[in-house]
Formats: sequence, C-alpha cells, structure tokens
Amino acid sequence: MKKIAILTDTTGIIDADVSKHTDVYYIPLNLIFGEQSFQEYYELTSTDFYKKCLTDNNHPKSSQPAVGLIEDKMVQLLTEYEYIICPVLSSELSGTYQSFVHLAQELAPERIFVIDTRSLTAGLWFFVNRAQQLITSNTPILEIVTELEAMIPYVEVMVAVKELDFIRKGGRISHATAFLGNMLQIKPVLYFVAGKVEVLEKVRTSKKAALTMMQRFYDQTTVDFDGIVFVGDTNNPELTQFIIEHIRINRPTAKIKTLIISAVIGVHGGPGAVGMSWIKPH
Repeated sequence: MKKIAILTDTTGIIDADVSKHTDVYYIPLNLIFGEQSFQEYYELTSTDFYKKCLTDNNHPKSSQPAVGLIEDKMVQLLTEYEYIICPVLSSELSGTYQSFVHLAQELAPERIFVIDTRSLTAGLWFFVNRAQQLITSNTPILEIVTELEAMIPYVEVMVAVKELDFIRKGGRISHATAFLGNMLQIKPVLYFVAGKVEVLEKVRTSKKAALTMMQRFYDQTTVDFDGIVFVGDTNNPELTQFIIEHIRINRPTAKIKTLIISAVIGVHGGPGAVGMSWIKPH
C-alpha cells in the first residue's frame, strides 16, 4: 500500500495533461449550459469552455461535484493508500469543501485530511504542488497538513474582469450596476481575502487593471524574488503577454508560469479576464 494520495478538485488544474501528476487525483466540478452539463476538464476543457461562451446563448453555470463521485474515489484510494490529503477550492466559493469533509468523517476521519485552502485556480495549485514535494521527501502526514494550513494566508490570487455582465448574471451585482459599469468602462480588480472575493480597485482600462495587480505583486516582493508567479487569462493573450513582459523587467528572476483560468472560475469572471497568483514571501 502506498503512503499518501492527494485528492483535489479540477479548479486547480493548470497543466494540459494531469496524467503525469504522480499520486494526484482530481474530482471535476460541473459546467452547465442550459440543459447540458459537462465535467470540468474531462468533458469540457477551459479553452473549449471560453469558446463556447462566445457561441452559446445560455449563460453558463457551475455546480459542485456529485457526492457519489467523491465517495467512489475516496473508497478506491483508501484501498491503495494509507492516507488521503485533500486541498480543495475555498469553502466561501463552493460547497465542494463541505462535501469532502462530510465524506471524510463518514469513511475514515483518521485517514482522510481535508484542507480548505481559501483559494482557487493557480492558488490551489500551490497547495497541491507543495503537498507533492512534502510527500516525495517522506514528510509525515500531520506535518504536511500543518504546513499546508500555514500557507493559507500567504497565497495571493487576483483577477481583473473585462466585462461586468458575467458577474451580474452570476448574481454578484445588479443589472443597473453592470450597465453603468460597462458604460463607464469600469474594470474591477478582484482579490481573495479569507476565501472571499473582494474588490481591490475599480479602473477604466484593462491595462490599468493589469498594472494594479502587478503593483500589488511588486509591493509584496523584492526585485530578487525567485518564486513562482502565475499569469493566467480567459482568452486575453495580449494582456497576458503585457503582464509577462512587465514582470520580466521588474522581477527578472521570477519563475513565470502561464495558465488558462479554470472554467468554473470563468463562469463568474467571463471571457477576457486576466489573473495573477503567487506566494507572498514570509
């Protein structure tokens, strides 16, 4: 029997091929267009999701994974591994965490450890990646849990939304607010505090929104920062490239990784958004 498996959700997928992730397993959330439902990543990739947003008249929705799907995977992994560690999407954004906790308590509370990362997308990847590193170095399970929980306040995720219509249709703001915001070309810069979405600043252009995100990154890091910083988008490669070039000049030793932002997150942010994620030095 192997020692430790990682069971997480698909909002943290950043690679095109997850099969190369040793001992990491993903539970898909669902993407819904009208009467059609798709499992994120496995039945509808993020790239295809954003293309579909431009052609499908139905506003997309998302839903948490089926409880039976999580249960089946946990039962399977319990036969193959001694422990399962589950860093998952913020409990403030989805009921996924509660489902994981309920099943862990029901099946094997002494062997399954669920962590509310209070994060999402590339932020969630940081937790999975660190868990992999600790497992590889044979770190005991309780020490892994402690270290991942200690990371929570230091993982930064920011998103600049291009249009407000997706946020309105998702019920986050009123129709009047969205209409006025679009007329004024307001681009809200969102960030995540204790797992909740907050507005950092409202600016008039996408480039200013990008600069706002980068300024927060620069304020939290020094010029010799050599950690990973993610730059992602929902079909906005030009602005993504602008951010990358800016970071290369101002943080030349940073390890820049790109991604297409999770489709489940894109349900609310919509096409054209850009985002950044990094771990604050501490």
